[in-house]
Amino acid sequence: MYAEDEVDHNDWVIKGEPQTEVNIACPATVELTCATTVNRIPDLLQAPAGFYTSEKMAPSQYRTYPLHYYVK
Repeated sequence: MYAEDEVDHNDWVIKGEPQTEVNIACPATVELTCATTVNRIPDLLQAPAGFYTSEKMAPSQYRTYPLHYYVK
């Protein structure tokens, strides 16, 4: 929750040669969060029945094709 004059801000530093800094002011936080949830749907469909928590799943990944391509 932000005050009226506050915004979300992402600052990342990638250490290496060369060091890279990424600054994102006002990212689309809601849309980015929703995309992560939607991209998990194929993983949920293929999970075993019962209570299956996310630490048991493979890392989340960006899905470039329609989601049905990722379901066996």
